[in-house]
Amino acid sequence: MQQQNITASSTWNWNTRGLLLVFVVAAWIVGIIAGSLLSLPMFTLVPGVIAALLFLIPLRHDARGRLIMLLIMCALLGASRYALASPLNDAHSIHSLIGTKKLTLQGMVVDEPKLSARSRTLVVSVSEVQQHGMWQPADGQLSVLALGTQVEDPYGANYGDVVEVQGTLQAPQGHSSIETVASMAFPRITVDQNQGNPILAFFYHLRLLLANVIAQSLPQPEAALLIALALSLRTPALQLTTIFNAIGCAHLIAPSGYKVTVFTALISTGIKPMFGSKGTRLLPAQRRRQQWMVAGIVAISVVVYTLLSGAVPAALRAGMMGMMLVIAKPLGRRYNVYTALALVAFLLSVIDPFVLWDIGFQLSFVGTLGIVLLTSYFERLLTPLSHLPFSHTIIEIVAVTLAAQVATLPLIAVTFQTVSFISPIANIVTVPLLG
Repeated sequence: MQQQNITASSTWNWNTRGLLLVFVVAAWIVGIIAGSLLSLPMFTLVPGVIAALLFLIPLRHDARGRLIMLLIMCALLGASRYALASPLNDAHSIHSLIGTKKLTLQGMVVDEPKLSARSRTLVVSVSEVQQHGMWQPADGQLSVLALGTQVEDPYGANYGDVVEVQGTLQAPQGHSSIETVASMAFPRITVDQNQGNPILAFFYHLRLLLANVIAQSLPQPEAALLIALALSLRTPALQLTTIFNAIGCAHLIAPSGYKVTVFTALISTGIKPMFGSKGTRLLPAQRRRQQWMVAGIVAISVVVYTLLSGAVPAALRAGMMGMMLVIAKPLGRRYNVYTALALVAFLLSVIDPFVLWDIGFQLSFVGTLGIVLLTSYFERLLTPLSHLPFSHTIIEIVAVTLAAQVATLPLIAVTFQTVSFISPIANIVTVPLLG
């Protein structure tokens, strides 16, 4: 009987060892979502985490019990992370001031302004509120709608600027992120000093400079299309978002893992001739050094491209997975897409648990997972096409496209209340052109 228990335990270990990180991160994400639904206060979660940690000690010889308790602890930690970030648990949250007229708030613009028609949307992290003639501490993310037609406005507020806004505090608008607790429409804005991250500010500015170079070099709408494809930047010259959403190709003008893959392949191909001619025999130490030098240059290039793409959650997801793929070979490790996806989701949600509600991140994550899980299934369905010329390439493109489309279809339908029936055909035609 004891031998049977040992065998069962060994089988359990063998089955979960490679996916342990996936299970742990899944529990963490479930905890964050549960924390958002239940609004559990921190003082009720910390004792639970401590109790789960203590229960791990007597379960150290029980693999299954240890795993279950570990998952419970991770779920409680996820709920704790959400409770720590939730504005509902913040006594200084500006949420309680919604409806107040002529309210003066001070904070910093923490993201690149977004354009819509003839207006700009600023994301302001509030630090102080003026009440009864005195400045008091305040917290919360504020969405501010202001006039403007330029992302970087020399006469308006830009990323990193400390601003003072005065107006009527309203509830968040329809498409605001979950972490936005209030909004203001066309308030009076006073711009003070800039205190933003200089690295992000540099890349935001460089991104706009590159967009201006493209706009001056090409006619419209070709310039706007190239800017959207290469830099994931929407320009007022041509509103591409509505068009691409209608045909189900919005991912082409958004940061994606496919773009990162194409970019890394181009960089790798371009720099490899710099490290010796083909056929040159290298010593093992020289080969390892060359691999690390190539990986380092490609990794730095991926970081730069991610920042130039706006450093939004979808770009960060694609960039981080691309870097893992780049460094896996010199480390002598196999690249596991499930582990990579789990690790990226964990790191991003540790930094900002609200990233799980970002639609760009959701589409990027679900689309990648769909490609991994469903591509082989669609390839089998498309086997009758194997007699056609270039059948392997055709089947691969169609299978990958259908896998991503099927995986993201429910998410798109729920979020945008639209379904494009020409999306598979449009993607089959356009995706190969991107590569």
